[in-house]
This record gives sequence, structure tokens and C-alpha cells, in this order.
Amino acid sequence: VGYKDSHLSGGIAYSRYSLLERTKEEWAGWLLKATTQGYEVTFSLGGGNYPEVGHQLLSCDGQPIEELLQNRYSPYVDARWNLLIARDQVAKTLTRKAMGYDVLERPEIAQCLFKNSMGEEKQFPFVWQKLDEKAKQHISALTYKTYTYPSLTRKADGVAWVNVSDFKLNTPE
Repeated sequence: VGYKDSHLSGGIAYSRYSLLERTKEEWAGWLLKATTQGYEVTFSLGGGNYPEVGHQLLSCDGQPIEELLQNRYSPYVDARWNLLIARDQVAKTLTRKAMGYDVLERPEIAQCLFKNSMGEEKQFPFVWQKLDEKAKQHISALTYKTYTYPSLTRKADGVAWVNVSDFKLNTPE
């Protein structure tokens, strides 16, 4: 029915809708992330045509953003709405059409309302555009943290703290 657990991939890729989206990588000219206070822009083309970094997204086409994401995106991406990481993945799906951001039913959006740090609100049109290589590299740098090698700190006799960013323990140490 379109539910996609974040640990699984593949089933949704066979949908005729997601196959159409994979033929071209597009974005809205700005990226969104979930925070504990709402949804904010993390990267933008700016220039007066797009919301600036730090602006909070309030609604799209008059529908509160929390309601839109929870009812129209989350069931197709990750139904664990109580987790911030799940809301963040759903938020990213709003502004990107690319592999890993599949949605069986992507709503058509005309405009979104944002609030800046001064409390001023402004509408911006929602327009899909090609994701160029420069923007893709910047997004990748924001998304994927650089790999850090595991470290070991001795806390006391027989007690050590091992810090690993993942389980790719690829060094002799």
C-alpha cells in the first residue's frame, strides 16, 4: 500500500510513479529539515526568489505543514511520526525528487508560507527545477558527515570508552 520502512528499500521502486521520478533529479530550490520546533530551511538558492536559510515553513497552499507532511507524505515514507529522524526524512521528501525520496502520491503544491527570525511572513512559489551538480554536492556535504576513525579513551583500569561513528572498523587499531 505504499508504506516504506526506513530499513527497507526496493518495493516502492517498482511503483510506476517512483520510476517516473527517478528519471530526473529535481528540487524546489531550497531544502527543509525537521527540528523539535518545526521545519526550517537548511539550504537555499536565496536571492529573493526562495526562502532564506533559517526561515521556518508554516504551510503550503494554506495547509499547515505538519498536517500536510503527516497525512500526505509520511504514510509513503515512514509512519513513525513520533521520531524526529522520521519527520526529517519526510520533510526532505517535500523538496526533493531523487532516488531515496520516493512518494507514491506527491501532492502538487503552488506556494508555501515562511516566517523569518523577525516573525515576518512571506509566500514563495513552489517550483520544481533541475538539481545541478554544484547544488547536489552542497546537499551531499550537508547530508553525509565525513567519516571519523574509531577512537579509544581509557577511563580507568580495565575501563575504556570506544567511540565509533559506524561499524566500519577498518583500521588495525
